[in-house]
Amino acid sequence: MKAGDRVQFLNENDEGVVASVLTADRVMVTNSDGFDIEVAIKDLILKDDECSNDLLIQTVHIEQQIFRKENKKQHQGEDFWDHVYTIDLHIEEIRSDHRKLNGFEMLMSQLSYLKDKIGEVQRKGLTEFVVIHGVGTGALRAEVAQILSLDSDFVYDSASATKYGDGATLVQIKS
Repeated sequence: MKAGDRVQFLNENDEGVVASVLTADRVMVTNSDGFDIEVAIKDLILKDDECSNDLLIQTVHIEQQIFRKENKKQHQGEDFWDHVYTIDLHIEEIRSDHRKLNGFEMLMSQLSYLKDKIGEVQRKGLTEFVVIHGVGTGALRAEVAQILSLDSDFVYDSASATKYGDGATLVQIKS
């Protein structure tokens, strides 16, 4: 995240522009009312998905290549995929009242659910999990990638297209 990036607050119905980067995990954001607010990066969503996608691709490209090489043989059999912890972000799986939610509320519910489930994965000491985000417009996939990129212990890449289609990400947790 850098100065000038447009952002959406995760827990508020507001947006703003990053005024400055304070630390590796905190920024100063000028909100839509013109107030400067210090915010944790994990509590923001980049609004320009195309730009954030390019940055994420550049940032994790090398780790993804290593991840593919190290795990190619291990993950070839379908038996492996049957035993991987799965986090399904399809809104109808998360919220019974999903038809009453607008797009932003759905996305916030999905991201909150993802963060809760990642915490559960870490508490259980698991080393791998799959996030099913679907194909759609790519916005949810980009937000998932942004959340995963905040933890340097996560290495991630597309999950088995045979098992999950094109809408899933395999995450490995470095030890």
